Amino acid sequence: MARVIWRSRRDAGRVLPLLDEADALLAGRDDPVAQAAQAALRAFVTNVHLRDPQAARQLHERALALWRRTGNRHAVLSGEYNLAVTDQNQGLNEQALQRLRPLVDEAIALHDWRRVAEAHNVSGNALCGLRRWGQAAAAFAESLQAAWQHAGAYELAYPLWNLPRALAHLRHPADAAQLAAFAARFWTEHFGPLGDRDRLDLRRIRRLAGVQIGAQAVAQAWRAGEALALPAALELALGAARPDPR
Repeated sequence: MARVIWRSRRDAGRVLPLLDEADALLAGRDDPVAQAAQAALRAFVTNVHLRDPQAARQLHERALALWRRTGNRHAVLSGEYNLAVTDQNQGLNEQALQRLRPLVDEAIALHDWRRVAEAHNVSGNALCGLRRWGQAAAAFAESLQAAWQHAGAYELAYPLWNLPRALAHLRHPADAAQLAAFAARFWTEHFGPLGDRDRLDLRRIRRLAGVQIGAQAVAQAWRAGEALALPAALELALGAARPDPR
């Protein structure tokens, strides 16, 4: 119940009492699967709601240690991924990349394509943090391809959202504007309204693109992006993310 409420509502006020009850029910028991799931969920709430990344990291480390006891490779992979995201969120981008490289190989071996897509997306974010824009665009393209072939709309939404920033820095302003407009429409159609931070991201892309081609051209590209169908948006994204042969 706590997981459903957190994923659907991000309502920490309802989730935290349920987690406290879970702690009480698990006290004195040797149940690493349930204990790991509980620790991981509390880590997410601690990071987002309580804004305590160090405490969240300790909880993710506890969850990973418990999952390793079970021998479940998929669960261990999830724990490693959670720590990579924690690294990236704290600006430890090189550390995140070092954790993600073997994680992608393991996910491919396990045919865990959702995790492959997510890991490439986080790699792209880490590379953006290092201002390695070309590599970031390539990572987002890998994420898009894995999500399109094997996963679903949620896994597509994140690299679609993140790629335009890299493209704008790579001096592909019209492509960046089109994809940002499409990504905003795609998210709202599938997952609900954008937040304040999301709208700030869009304004930054429009401003960066506008410096390069002017506000009128950006507005035209934005309208074109809002009208794209998903296959056309993916074709545009993957084409724009390819390394420039020059």
